[in-house]
Amino acid sequence: MNNPYACMKMKKYILYFLLGALVSGCGENNPSHVLEDVIKENPQLGEVLKRYEADTLKLRAAEFLIENLPYYCSYEGEQVEHYQKQFELYGTGLYTPGEVQDSIRKMYGRINLRKSTVKPDLELPAGFLIDNIEWAFKVWNEQPWGKNVSFADFCEYILPYRIEDEPLKPWREKVYNAFNPILDSVRALPEVQDPLFVSRVLIDSISRIKFHFTGQFGEGPHIGPDLVDWHSGNCRETADMLI
Repeated sequence: MNNPYACMKMKKYILYFLLGALVSGCGENNPSHVLEDVIKENPQLGEVLKRYEADTLKLRAAEFLIENLPYYCSYEGEQVEHYQKQFELYGTGLYTPGEVQDSIRKMYGRINLRKSTVKPDLELPAGFLIDNIEWAFKVWNEQPWGKNVSFADFCEYILPYRIEDEPLKPWREKVYNAFNPILDSVRALPEVQDPLFVSRVLIDSISRIKFHFTGQFGEGPHIGPDLVDWHSGNCRETADMLI
């Protein structure tokens, strides 16, 4: 898509925050003007911080997420739904890419992603971030490999709630339930405490899933967690599944 429908509303926030302060890292304790500015923009996010006042690590994780909200957005609306419908239909294995496109065109007309709606992450409800934080900490604390993942790495690689610009929806429980059983076969092995070993086990398992490859649908917003069910797309979607 070459990003023709960029998050225009976000630019003033990004410029302002970059001029005002650097986004603090997850492990830092210094006060951040960015955090204050985001809370002013979306006061209900203060509920997230209040919830974790007595939990130092979760509070720092919440601050990390909130401080980075200005830099992300979603693309939503009917046009995005029609775009994603292509991947859903092709993932059934019943149609060729051309048949999928013809079907979508007959039902909805030509897809025009320029008509999609931009939804800044600054507008996220507090409940979404809280759910994400709780599930991220559940994985980090309960999985055997978690003890060998630093808090800084946790914030960078486990805590984030999105890949890039996909429509947001709760996804952690679904993905956890889909892939956690894969680890049952190796859970008794001492190597299971090694994050790299676990990653290889998961990647090996995912690579065996039949993936319906096509680059015919063009480039639009990332698909998101529905790829767990659809298993279709091009190189980008393949990489997203592994992430």
